[in-house]
Amino acid sequence: DADYGLPSAVQREGSFSYKELLSKTPRRPLWYCSHWWGEPVLQFVACCQEHARLRDMEAKKTSYWVCGYANRQHELTFDLGNDVVNSSFYAALQAAPGILLILDPEATPFKRIWCGYELYVGIMDPNKDLDLIAVPVAKDGRTRPTPQMISNHYIPSESPVAKSMREQYFPLSLLVQGTKVCLEAGKATMEVDRIHILEAMAGNVPLGTPESDARLAENLKAANHALQSTIALLAWPQAMRRGMLKDFGRG
Repeated sequence: DADYGLPSAVQREGSFSYKELLSKTPRRPLWYCSHWWGEPVLQFVACCQEHARLRDMEAKKTSYWVCGYANRQHELTFDLGNDVVNSSFYAALQAAPGILLILDPEATPFKRIWCGYELYVGIMDPNKDLDLIAVPVAKDGRTRPTPQMISNHYIPSESPVAKSMREQYFPLSLLVQGTKVCLEAGKATMEVDRIHILEAMAGNVPLGTPESDARLAENLKAANHALQSTIALLAWPQAMRRGMLKDFGRG
């Protein structure tokens, strides 16, 4: 999210985000990027560029919220705090009309608790757009030059036939991993982040009591079902079109 002008003055001496270095003007994110930080940067950029192209968004008006660039990396407690619901992540999730989930060839975001939680918060809003994008890997190990996207809603002015054609090369093997997502099994770089997310899932109460643990188990069960069914519904049309329904769950 930048205004493409000259870098502006840093607003907080000694600590600032990449976004603040490029522009001091606040912008509401149109898309919240959920990813695991481990994919090549150029591949990440290619996915965002192809996403913007497919959705026919003007470069000057397009804004993506990317945690690594929006947060102050040397002062993360300022942006994250101890309460997930009051963090910069949650605020951006609520502000953005859509979520862009960027998948690597191993579908790693489905194994990260932050990504799983972001996806869960997003799908709880039925009006929020959800786009999944990935760079398919061919059988010879080479990647297709163009990222492929699958969506929960139609792109504006897109017909059912056009949507099916657009999604025909999306790697369904990645979505198989999504149908098995389990929030509580997700990993986090910082163990404290994993605990905070689980506390949020329990209703923002400390874990370890019979009441909080029971509530967490109930909420996790509902969240996992919501995540798994959402991914399954995304995959269903293409799995049926490709004759893969019987073997879909086998990956």
